[in-house]
Amino acid sequence: MNDPLDELDRREKELEAQLASLREERHRIVCEAAGVKEGSIIEKDGRRYRVAMLKTHGRSGPTVYGNPQRKDGSYGTDRRYLGGDGWRVVEA
Repeated sequence: MNDPLDELDRREKELEAQLASLREERHRIVCEAAGVKEGSIIEKDGRRYRVAMLKTHGRSGPTVYGNPQRKDGSYGTDRRYLGGDGWRVVEA
């Protein structure tokens, strides 16, 4: 006979996996709608950054973290918080 608690644990794991999948899908859709992805080049306040990380919170646009462009044109590894607005995509 199946233990009811084992059945609840199994169901809980299934629901957690579904929720994680839905969150990933929402993240992808929000970032796609904003036209930005990791590795994109964006500009904010006259400086260029390579997008290092994107975070989403609900339906609002993504919050961007980027690596600043160096004087030689390469991109550093320092990560800067660039926020959710005030930037524009230069290269997708």
